[in-house]
Amino acid sequence: MTIIVASVLIYFSLFFRQGLFYTITQLFANRLIYNSPMKKAALFSLIIIIGLLAFWFRQKKHTTGTTPPTQTQTVLEVETPIPVEFTATFEIYTNGTKRVFTDKKYHNLSQDVYIAQENPGVIYVKKEGVTWGDFFKTLPMKLTKGCLTTGTGQIFCTNDSYTLRFFINETEDPNALEKAIAPKDFLKVVFE
Repeated sequence: MTIIVASVLIYFSLFFRQGLFYTITQLFANRLIYNSPMKKAALFSLIIIIGLLAFWFRQKKHTTGTTPPTQTQTVLEVETPIPVEFTATFEIYTNGTKRVFTDKKYHNLSQDVYIAQENPGVIYVKKEGVTWGDFFKTLPMKLTKGCLTTGTGQIFCTNDSYTLRFFINETEDPNALEKAIAPKDFLKVVFE
């Protein structure tokens, strides 16, 4: 019985090497097995067995519950709109004079379609299906099939002497304002 008590005390002293508890268990264990070689051998064997069992239980404790349960996951496919980003160009001529759009009041007025200060003849299209008419509605001017009202308030309307004409990629198209802007399109509006 004293061997078991001594081995338990030594086991605890090995794992809890702290202060007074360690010192007391060492002294008590040494007194129990004082000058007995047979008791020392039995105690040593018992300590090894208890140590192995303690190690095994400790490892088992750390490995159980750490493997996450297998779960099935459902992946939902969501249609993400394909970002549209392309450019087109335009020019407007009235009575032979090319209109310029360098004033900042024309720049970056919409997230979907806009012109920028660097090159105001280039249209940046960010949304699919934007028409030429949609683009001109973002600017501080008015453009219809028959009339152009500039940002400075000048009005140019089709009459007996002059005609407002539209060309997409050098082909005349009176319905150009209703057409969707395509990559690298060129719109030319002419009043003469």
